[in-house]
Amino acid sequence: MVNTDNADNAMPVITGNIRIGSFSATIARSTAVGTPLFRLFSVATGGSLTLDQVNLTGGNLDNGDVGGAVDNNGSLTVAQATLSGNAAKFGGAIANEPGATTNLDVVTVTGNTATVSGGALVNVGTLNVSSSTVQGNAAAQDGGGVLNVNGQTNLVSSRVTGNSAGTSGGGVFVSGGHVSDIGSTVTGNTPNNCAPAGSVPGCTG
Repeated sequence: MVNTDNADNAMPVITGNIRIGSFSATIARSTAVGTPLFRLFSVATGGSLTLDQVNLTGGNLDNGDVGGAVDNNGSLTVAQATLSGNAAKFGGAIANEPGATTNLDVVTVTGNTATVSGGALVNVGTLNVSSSTVQGNAAAQDGGGVLNVNGQTNLVSSRVTGNSAGTSGGGVFVSGGHVSDIGSTVTGNTPNNCAPAGSVPGCTG
């Protein structure tokens, strides 16, 4: 079902404080032929969404919008979950907008795609990725795993591996802002791990 008042999203736009917890339940867009394109969640400025052990899959806005699973303009926390098989123009899984904060804690982000850049994650605010894995995502242009457009991305005890980009920054691409790396690894990405060179501390190749 699509929220007909806001057809880009499966759910009404989140403006308050919402927490969804489960024991590994999955929220998914149907793969049936004829299913319209929509993302799963949108968080408004001032809104807050916490997903605890809730997997997100199949969100699709690759026709020209951002954040296949979640477009966050407020506060987003995802814990102990998998974000997979989502697609968008930018930020196949999550788009973190200016002034927004996204926290990923023990999350696997895999198999997401962007028709332009930011195969898994695109950040223009504050993005914290802790004890998580960003693996096997793809972007047609830059940032197969993570695209940092502005703001701050913090990679803490996480892995960014096996992602691919058509142009550069298979693991992480930094077009602006800053990316920090504390005990994380960015390896095995194609055509390179991080770009531009030196944009991610400790990242080579």
